[in-house]
Amino acid sequence: MSQSNQNPSRDYYKCLRCEKVVKWADDVKCDCNKMIVKSFNEVKEELAKIQMLFKLIEKGQSFLLMLLNAVIVIISFFIVI
Repeated sequence: MSQSNQNPSRDYYKCLRCEKVVKWADDVKCDCNKMIVKSFNEVKEELAKIQMLFKLIEKGQSFLLMLLNAVIVIISFFIVI
């Protein structure tokens, strides 16, 4: 933040090597909000895909358990006979 009489309390960017002012912060046009919203939407989409995969895995596990139970019943039937 500038402490000069000409630009009091004005934020700026400076070079870390030579300490010279590179740009005034209010001169920089930033699309940060747009980038954040875009990133957030991308994360939301990926999360939805992951949730769908988990549901498919759960359904697959349920199917395998039902199949295992059926095999146990059939084996039990043949053991009894």
